Amino acid sequence: MALFKAHWAVPSLMIGCLLCGIAFALGHHFFYSSLNAKIVQSNIEQEWNIRIGTGMAFLVKTCLTAAAGFAYTQLLWTTLRSRHATLKGVDAMFSVTTNAWEFLTLELWRKGFGLVLIAGILWALPIVAVFTPAALTVQPSKQLNETKHIKPLPTINSTSPYPFAQWGNEGGGGYVAPSVAVARLVSSVASQGTILPIQAPYANSSYSLDFYGPSLSCGPLGGNSAFHAAYDKTFQEAYGSIWGMSNQVVTYFSFVPQTARDNKTGDTIINWENRTLSGLRAIFDPQTILDLSGNLATIDDTASSADHQARCRFFVGFPTYGSFANRTIECGLYNSSYSVDLGFENGKQTINIRNLTRLNPVSVATVTGQGDHTLPEVAYVSIMDSLGGILMGKIIATRYGSLQPVRTQVLSTVLTQTHDMQYLQNGFGQTGILGEKSGNGTNLTMAETLEQLVSNITLSLFSNPDLLRSLDNSTTGNVTEWTSLNEYSYNPRNLYTAYGTGIFATFAVVIVGLACIGASSTSYRSSFSTILRTTRNEELDMLVPRGETSGAEPLSNHLAKSNLSFQYHAAVQGANSFFDDKTSAAFMVVKGERPSYEQLDQIQNHSSLRVAS
Repeated sequence: MALFKAHWAVPSLMIGCLLCGIAFALGHHFFYSSLNAKIVQSNIEQEWNIRIGTGMAFLVKTCLTAAAGFAYTQLLWTTLRSRHATLKGVDAMFSVTTNAWEFLTLELWRKGFGLVLIAGILWALPIVAVFTPAALTVQPSKQLNETKHIKPLPTINSTSPYPFAQWGNEGGGGYVAPSVAVARLVSSVASQGTILPIQAPYANSSYSLDFYGPSLSCGPLGGNSAFHAAYDKTFQEAYGSIWGMSNQVVTYFSFVPQTARDNKTGDTIINWENRTLSGLRAIFDPQTILDLSGNLATIDDTASSADHQARCRFFVGFPTYGSFANRTIECGLYNSSYSVDLGFENGKQTINIRNLTRLNPVSVATVTGQGDHTLPEVAYVSIMDSLGGILMGKIIATRYGSLQPVRTQVLSTVLTQTHDMQYLQNGFGQTGILGEKSGNGTNLTMAETLEQLVSNITLSLFSNPDLLRSLDNSTTGNVTEWTSLNEYSYNPRNLYTAYGTGIFATFAVVIVGLACIGASSTSYRSSFSTILRTTRNEELDMLVPRGETSGAEPLSNHLAKSNLSFQYHAAVQGANSFFDDKTSAAFMVVKGERPSYEQLDQIQNHSSLRVAS
């Protein structure tokens, strides 16, 4: 156990520094682990956490470098004992750990390759302090900060009919036609099929609205069996006599009840069934449908004010097989209560209708006359009228395999994507009316799509400020704002890789250092006292001219080429030895030219290091 003959200080410091480096590395890991996924509270906190991490990386680097430095010193003296080197080579061995230019000294590579490797590790260890702080980063957190606000909520302006309708005064009879704003809004929603963008109170926020608005209820053709028979008969007569030509079919039609005198009987049409049949005849009458004077109605205005159950209706015929319009549904306008949740995430809106309850039917009779202009039904009727202007008319599938719309604009709406409307593809082969790249539409029926379309139009009213009350007159409510938070993200792989490599390299170097101590039973430090004790030799005194005792650069050539060897030699008789050995160690001159006394006398301005008394 030769190792234990050496003094305990250097081995203890070398092993202690390695253990301290490992302890600080573990502390760094646990510190970052405690921060992982933790919300960043402030910039100051983030700065201090980064400072602490950087400081711990510096401590790890310092401890590992110190341990490797002690091991380098042991290998240095072992190398000097085992072979001789020039004074220039010895200089390179001593200073290569602090001066990278010494790696260019070839003698260092030839006689101290192990020193080169350990010196390279010493130079590389500080990189640990560069990579490990980067193991902790800051990234957006999935957790959001929730803040409640009381703010004005968008409210539909029902205080005046003018935003929604062209209103007739001075005997004009009240409602005349939808306003330009409503007509454009309905057209946009019908063509896009989505709710128009609503202004968000905050970039990331949510709130709920409870309001009254229009809705549509669509279903099978109403009435009793007698009416169904009359409808089928009227349809066959109107369609068969006028449009039943070979290779031409009506594949879609839509109409509203008409108030007119029956051309056959001369009777005035009173009940809704007869008004419906009159509208059906009008849609197939070439003279009526092609009349640009507006005789083809776009909204059902046939109900009387005394009929409180009357509602604005329109009818839609479409194919359920083949390409012939063989099914008719009817849709009615209702006043409904909406409960809606609106959410906004980075400008993208999400709207969910939590509840929709139909309350009462709405007809044009509720908005006629110049009475109360605050009636909310004005908006309902204007929406129904605008939608009727898009749907009313028919589509003919010609013998040439094309679709010929007459008055209707339904082909420019999302209704073409309903399951039922796919049968309009007569003459289009396998591509259908949507085209080959557009798929086969949706599985929604015509009735479901029409109801959804009106709900989307109703919600899109909140996208146009002209149709809303001013903020001062709007109702207030709770708005939840969601603000993004930052959190710490710890990637232990970066820390494991950097510290693992550094600790492994240092551990290997420490093993080499301990082996050197064990082989020589001595340990060394890189201190001046060590140099002083190992250079107390008469030959070195003779070797160094008095003019070079200052140690200033540059080193003279004759000294640089002098070969030295760290050797054991017989101790001086009577000298005290710390270990009571009979031998001592010192640098000896192996070969080299000593200056003559004449040369020594010529060296001026010499200086020397003296021992203070």
